[in-house]
Amino acid sequence: MQLLISNEQQEAAIDEELCSLIENALREVLSGEAGSPCSQAIGDREVEVSLALVDDARMAALNEQYRGIAGTTDVLSFPMVSDVGRLTPDVGQKTEAKSKTKNENLARNTSDMELLLGDIVISVPKALSQAAAYGNTFHQEMVFLAVHGMLHLLGYDDETDHDDARMMELAQQVTDKLGLGAVGDE
Repeated sequence: MQLLISNEQQEAAIDEELCSLIENALREVLSGEAGSPCSQAIGDREVEVSLALVDDARMAALNEQYRGIAGTTDVLSFPMVSDVGRLTPDVGQKTEAKSKTKNENLARNTSDMELLLGDIVISVPKALSQAAAYGNTFHQEMVFLAVHGMLHLLGYDDETDHDDARMMELAQQVTDKLGLGAVGDE
């Protein structure tokens, strides 16, 4: 996986340790997808993810432009591949079979090309305030938000309580594996 980090904010210092933690966390997310429809779509290709670290003004502008919601948010994801292969539990058999075929064709037709999964944008000021509110370190919060964004790139959704709980569980598994401990209640 290639991770391109663009630090476009001045609120907090972004050190090499944090960048490395985020990259390792995103690799863990991908390795956790082994055997899933998503991994079939990715195949053996190199994956690229772009991560932009922004201030609240930039995040608010993106939130308004792409979601129609005024104000800032903590993380936004912009998938470059639609229907990467992640299936929600309530997807019917016909849709599942169609999605599987689509992903197999995608993997076969582009097997030697790098796969641009998409862009993740994190509001650093929001991460700082949430870290304090939830009792997390700044590094824990940034890793959590990056993992959350990556899960969205892979097709996970958090629109229902069940889906949100699943994403929290997966993020917690990654932070545990990296030795970052429990993340506070998001």
